[in-house]
Amino acid sequence: KQMALAADLSTTGGEGRQMSITTTGFGMGISVGPLLAGILAVFSFRLPFVVVGLMLMICVWVVHRYMPETVVRPDKEDGETNS
Repeated sequence: KQMALAADLSTTGGEGRQMSITTTGFGMGISVGPLLAGILAVFSFRLPFVVVGLMLMICVWVVHRYMPETVVRPDKEDGETNS
């Protein structure tokens, strides 16, 4: 789903660059996440979970606030129902 969204939001001809940035973000998360969790776990076993929870809430808010809708729905004719 994230690749389709990246393709929808990219400019024509820039899809490859956008996919590369998206894939790099996932790779960085996979490599840096466990390292950061290990450092935080030295202070408290619960701290990595709290930090990830806070980051997740911030990311959900940012996506909800700034991500444009990419689904284009056709206009309904007068009298049509959605059943």
